[in-house]
Amino acid sequence: PKGTRLDLASDTTPIAVKLTLDDTASFDATLGKIESKGPLRLVAPGRAPHRLLFEGRGLVMVYNEPVGRVDYLQIQEGKELRYTPTDDEPSGNQLAAQQGTQPAKSPSTSPQKARPSNVQYYGVTFEDNVKVVSAERSIDANVLSVRFGFDSGSSEQENDSRESTRKTESPVGSKPSGMSDLLGDIGSDDVSLTWTGPMTLRPLRGRPVELRQARDVVVEFLGTPAVARSARSERISCEKIVFIDREKLPDLGDTDAPTGKREQLLSAIGSAMYPLIMSGPGMGTASADELKVGLHNQTAILYGEGRLTAHADEDDARGLPAGFNVSWSRRLELTLADESEGTIKSAHFYGDVDLKEKRVKVKAGELRAEFLPAGAKKRPQLHRVHARQDVDIQAADGRITAQDLRITTQLDADGNLVPHIMHGKGNVHIRDTTQDFKAGGMKVTLGQDPTRNPQGDSTFDQQVKHIQAWEAVHLKMTDGTTIIGDRLEANAEKRSAHLIGSPVKVSRDGAHLQVLQLDLLDDGKVATARGAGQFTYTEPDRAGQPGRIITVTWSESMSYRDSINQIHVTGNVVATASDKPTQLNRMSADDLRLELTDATEGKGTEHRELKSVRASGNVVLLARQWQTAERKKMILRLRATGPELLFDNTTETATITGAGTLLAEDYRADPAGRPLASVNVTGRGATLFTWTKSMVMDGENTSFALDGKAHMSHWPASGGGHVDLTQPAVADLQCEKMSADMSGIGGMHAMRMSETDSLKLDEFNATGGVQLRHHQNNIQRVISCQTMTYDAVLQQVNLLAMPGREVEIMQTDKPKPVSSPRIIWDLKRDRLQLLQPNY
Repeated sequence: PKGTRLDLASDTTPIAVKLTLDDTASFDATLGKIESKGPLRLVAPGRAPHRLLFEGRGLVMVYNEPVGRVDYLQIQEGKELRYTPTDDEPSGNQLAAQQGTQPAKSPSTSPQKARPSNVQYYGVTFEDNVKVVSAERSIDANVLSVRFGFDSGSSEQENDSRESTRKTESPVGSKPSGMSDLLGDIGSDDVSLTWTGPMTLRPLRGRPVELRQARDVVVEFLGTPAVARSARSERISCEKIVFIDREKLPDLGDTDAPTGKREQLLSAIGSAMYPLIMSGPGMGTASADELKVGLHNQTAILYGEGRLTAHADEDDARGLPAGFNVSWSRRLELTLADESEGTIKSAHFYGDVDLKEKRVKVKAGELRAEFLPAGAKKRPQLHRVHARQDVDIQAADGRITAQDLRITTQLDADGNLVPHIMHGKGNVHIRDTTQDFKAGGMKVTLGQDPTRNPQGDSTFDQQVKHIQAWEAVHLKMTDGTTIIGDRLEANAEKRSAHLIGSPVKVSRDGAHLQVLQLDLLDDGKVATARGAGQFTYTEPDRAGQPGRIITVTWSESMSYRDSINQIHVTGNVVATASDKPTQLNRMSADDLRLELTDATEGKGTEHRELKSVRASGNVVLLARQWQTAERKKMILRLRATGPELLFDNTTETATITGAGTLLAEDYRADPAGRPLASVNVTGRGATLFTWTKSMVMDGENTSFALDGKAHMSHWPASGGGHVDLTQPAVADLQCEKMSADMSGIGGMHAMRMSETDSLKLDEFNATGGVQLRHHQNNIQRVISCQTMTYDAVLQQVNLLAMPGREVEIMQTDKPKPVSSPRIIWDLKRDRLQLLQPNY
């Protein structure tokens, strides 16, 4: 202490350093040099157990008195340096009392002006077989370098207060664990340093860049490799280990302003020959280019390409799961935990992250995992996971890809943290055994599967409870159902879903639905849509052949019930069907109900066929066929109208209930080359039917029937295939009921026009007040009878009167009518044959 005479004869309290040389020492006052080749012993300061004990052999020291510093110090052979903290060391106040002086007042009550700082920085190196040992850890290296400073200008009080601050602001508040065990506060326990080569001390020019004030220190180990071990069998191997203890800069403001706080930093740097490798029972084995640890804030960063692998036989309850393996290309940021919490609080991986675990694999450009403290005899549990940039997660039962994915957890009934909410953004894609699900963004809420094995791992026995998805939603189920929309919200517990889109598209078994809003219930077995929409499906025609495509559009609503296989649409309903490019069928109505049926073809292949159609309100059925696919020349046209239409596809029966019309037009040449009848009545041309009660077309029996004031008008086609509708109909028939044989048309194919050669009826019957008007060559013929039968093969009309009455035929070019109970009209020769009823 300043102002105190140094007494070398005794071990008195004021002695700061005591150096004992066991051999002859030589002094050179001119050079300020002392040299000894024998053993030496240095003790500083105070009583035993001493804080610092140094032993070696061969001393060379040069002291620069004018400058007041040691210019050179070398111990040629080191033996041991031991640092021992002790509670009974005299403080600055105790030293002052022992010297008969009063202790200085606290700086807070009586600040003392410090002398100007005069800091000299030194560098010390220890070479060959360097080993540092403390109760918590040991470090082996080839060279140990220490850089530190002496401030001979600061006051005793300032030094004491700084030392007090350093003690009370220890960077590790509780007993360290994990990586802190391996790399903790080097000066917090007894430390022993041994080496076999020289120790050299030299003054440094200026302040080392790592240091900020005199009591800062840098400790650097170089090795081939340098190895650090902890009492918990943790190990670091690398080329260089650097420990820094220095004043902490303020977070903001002037960097020269003192904070009174300390920070301890540790770096471990690897090389190509001596890579950085860390291992431990809790952390597994990790490798990287460089490690930086902030012991004051329990943080660590691994720089460069690295890998972390759990030990295969891991039995530490606080460690990583067995089989855990993760690699990265840029860096890993860790927040460390204390002994009560496990190994780490969080881990943040950057660059080509590849995580493998026995139940899941994760790839991403960036991954952050947060852990909760481990409970009794349990490992730390994942609390949150946030992955970004080309995220790819694979498990045994599925796969998830996205650009941004966050997973949070909740406690289950067993006290385990299990996935609860998954929030994904950017091309989210989920694939599992039941679905293939894509969306721009998605939020999935998970819950415990009630069917899971109670002895299994609940972490992966979760099932989807609720889904929200938006932007380009695309869902494909294992049953073949595909859903496309802009937004989807589904509740698995209620087995319901709501979709909106522009439009929403649903496809299944060749059927396609397009709507603006869609509600699904009972796992999609019930569907309702509000607003306009479109439904398309393929109707099988024959086994092994594709059927025609049917499209239904509407303006108000749609509903579908799988239990009864029924589709119900309302509002300006239009249904179109086409077998080939040259034909088109169209039906419109205010309300339409389609009933489907499950069918089986071939080797058990299931599909759905149309069972029945019920249309009501302004029903119009229109079938057209053109000569070529360009649809320039129409050759067939069939149009039926009525208030209600019922079509049974099983029996091929179509019924229009109520007053209606049927217009049939055929402008093709007769394929049989048959000449036109002399009365010019043929299947070619235009034929209009009307009725007041009903019209029935029976495809199974190839029949056609009208009921209620049936009326038929016929305009035959000319030789060029044209019809002049401005002229009166060639044939005009009125009766109460009318029926016909449609075998020549091909049954219900007349409405489809897929294989229809002619619309000419093979047989025709009219009953009840029959009146037929025939116009030809400016001659009009009027026939009145009770029944009329037409035979297309014989081209004959059989006319029959009621019992006791006669058939009457009036002709404008003849003065008297022709009458008979029965008359046969030969259309080829235009001849009448009058017969008796029993003839």
